[in-house]
Amino acid sequence: MRNNCLQMLMGGGKHLLTKVSDRPFGGKEVGMIRSMMGRKKVDKNTLLLLHFDGSLKDEASGKPYVGSNMSYVVGKFKNCVSFSGNGYVKISGTNAINESLYPNYTVDFWIKLKSGVRNGIMSKGNGGGNYSFDIMEESDGRIFFGLQYGGTRGDAICYFTMPRDQWVHLAIVRSQSRYWKVYVNGVYASGFTSTMVSGYYSSLMIGKYRDYGLYLNGMIDEFRISNIARWTSNFTPPARPY
Repeated sequence: MRNNCLQMLMGGGKHLLTKVSDRPFGGKEVGMIRSMMGRKKVDKNTLLLLHFDGSLKDEASGKPYVGSNMSYVVGKFKNCVSFSGNGYVKISGTNAINESLYPNYTVDFWIKLKSGVRNGIMSKGNGGGNYSFDIMEESDGRIFFGLQYGGTRGDAICYFTMPRDQWVHLAIVRSQSRYWKVYVNGVYASGFTSTMVSGYYSSLMIGKYRDYGLYLNGMIDEFRISNIARWTSNFTPPARPY
């Protein structure tokens, strides 16, 4: 029976069997089924993971979050979240970006920016911006990434460019507690060295740049925050969902 179930899954069967024998699947069989279903188990270093496949559920914690003026459309892999310049997803009260707790971490996701508009991409911090982690587009089309502590950015800023109207993998990586690197499609694009910390327990906004009315016109897929530096040199972007 167990072999028949595996054969049915491998052959594209659409029925879900909750019990196929008196003993459960082994680890190898579970891994095969996960692979065939296109999902991997969330690893221990993932603090936050949103697939955006029709819901705002965090796969790491199981907690659902809320969004405003957004929709689900065909994404990079399955579905994704789409914004039209007035919506966002709010991750209420999180330590996922907090240098005091996680000296090394990675924020990475797939993004598709619409051309001809200025975009707010994401922001974490308090409303006044005294403490913040920000990614947004400047009026000249460059993408800005920076931190703010006590209302001051200091040396914790950089700029880079991204293609429009196509899927791009964006990764922000902090390593060795002071090196910040930005990778666009797996290639180093910009960065800085700073001991500044920006994070504390605060809300994260995806699709919006703080309270300045700058929103995203585009799509985001597979949004993940990790408590390790997943990449420290150029890499090949993931070819499947996390």
